[in-house]
Amino acid sequence: MEPNVIKLVATSDGQAVVAVTDEDKGVRVLSLDSNGMLKQLSQRQDDCYHSVDLRLSIRNQRTLQHQLNAATKKSPPKALDLKHQLLLGHVSLLTDIACVATHAEEATDYHDRTYIITADRDEHIRVSRGMPQAHVIEGFCLGHTQFVSKICVLPWNSRFLISGGGDSHLFVWDWLAGRILNKVNLQDVVTEYINGHYASPQFLSSDSVDRDTAAASYTRIAVCERVERPPIWVMRQAGRYLPEYHEAKGNNDFFACCRSPEIASTLTLQPIDRYDGLIDAAIIFSDILVIPQAMGMTVEMLDKKGPHFPNPLNSPTDGQYEELMAREVDVGKELDYVYQAITMTRRKLNGRVPLYGFCGAPWTLLCYMVEGGGSKLFVQVKTWIYKYPSQSKQLLQKIAELCVEYLALQVKAGAQIIQVFDSWAAELSPTSFKEFSLPYLRYISTHLPPRLNELKLDAVPMVVFAKGAWYGLDDLCDSGYQIVGLDWLQDPAEAVRIARGRVVLQGNADPGVLYGGKEAITAVVREMVKGFGGGQQDWIANLGHGVTPFVDPDHLKFFFEEIHRLATIDSRPSSTI
Repeated sequence: MEPNVIKLVATSDGQAVVAVTDEDKGVRVLSLDSNGMLKQLSQRQDDCYHSVDLRLSIRNQRTLQHQLNAATKKSPPKALDLKHQLLLGHVSLLTDIACVATHAEEATDYHDRTYIITADRDEHIRVSRGMPQAHVIEGFCLGHTQFVSKICVLPWNSRFLISGGGDSHLFVWDWLAGRILNKVNLQDVVTEYINGHYASPQFLSSDSVDRDTAAASYTRIAVCERVERPPIWVMRQAGRYLPEYHEAKGNNDFFACCRSPEIASTLTLQPIDRYDGLIDAAIIFSDILVIPQAMGMTVEMLDKKGPHFPNPLNSPTDGQYEELMAREVDVGKELDYVYQAITMTRRKLNGRVPLYGFCGAPWTLLCYMVEGGGSKLFVQVKTWIYKYPSQSKQLLQKIAELCVEYLALQVKAGAQIIQVFDSWAAELSPTSFKEFSLPYLRYISTHLPPRLNELKLDAVPMVVFAKGAWYGLDDLCDSGYQIVGLDWLQDPAEAVRIARGRVVLQGNADPGVLYGGKEAITAVVREMVKGFGGGQQDWIANLGHGVTPFVDPDHLKFFFEEIHRLATIDSRPSSTI
């Protein structure tokens, strides 16, 4: 019997082709030379079996028996006992294939290696090594009870595999470990959607109910669906530029406001109320420096100066560093006021818009903890990373682990989207960024979803904003976040070209334009909408950084209105773009 090719896929580097055949259940790897000639490098058929302690269905037993009979061309002397054996190869028709390349990263357990992942008409997903060892079976993803018809490796985080078929669930796998991270019951989603009650932040797409329109538009763009206009919000939208902020703040200092769930919730809602119908997300009023506070460091907010650490880290031998590294930090207890504020705010929002939670990136937090506040030269932190690189990385890793737990508990409290702010990323060279920032951003994006799964929570969209790291956009698009924030130093059209649809982009008007009046705002918005391709897909409108002091709230309102006018399908004339 001649094999019939049912799946054909090329590797990303264009140097090899992997073919799957049905009759002999074979996987063939072929090289492709510059003259278009194919040469078979390796072949694996499922005659290399190994035993594991699993049961086969009656149908699988019969199919496997039939194949063994055909292979030997004679009847076996007696029936095989298959109760506790699974021959590790595909028994039924292969249905899908994916070729994946993983890369070694300091903060993960990845290996530099290529893999071939295949699925079959039964319930098996097999992980094999790639070229040139495609004959070696690495592992299995076992959990489906019906046939698997489709597998998909996420382009922004190749560690995650999604599979579906005859089961009522979609499965999310850590395929390297063969571990199920999450299962989504599609039957429940469809049923609840039809009944008009479904409002999950991951799958919400109906805007038939007026109060859910903004949330629907926002979450649709976050999963790369097309929308009528881009969702809008801005960083620091709750802040001192608003007159009502000062009224609600009263005589409380900044961190006292953060620690009061009632005040923090009130401040979060102020821009939502003021710009009702114009913005599509709220972000909890808090600060990135609550993590150093939870770690035991004193942080003050000085008027007209900003954050101040009276006792910053001086060196790895200053005593404070050792104490910090040894201390067990309970962010659930230390930052409970943040979670209370989130829960309170979600209740008050009542579905009007989704709510962002956030944290500071490990690199940015290290800068503050070492410099003692903001800096122009960053002398101390540069001394640390170049003189004490090992100790710096140990502290960065500890901060990253705390960030994962902090964000997970924010989601548990009600946050529907999370953002990681790397405000001082611009202080790193491209090489240093890959060593001291990117691995820890990736640690957060890789470890937050499984932590949410442990808490029996659904995954949420994740945003990374590395201010000034224009050189790292391509890496950030592959860092595991669904949304990448841009500052105003990046050209939108060029960013779209680099992103290639891998992520949603967020940004990126210069906050300074809000000082320039309506004509300047219109020009910037028009250019931004054009650069992001009109705004109906893969873009969340925002500023390139937070709202700055002394901005006229009406100018910000006009900024929102112009995005509505210039980036809405029904109202946008073709001549404007």
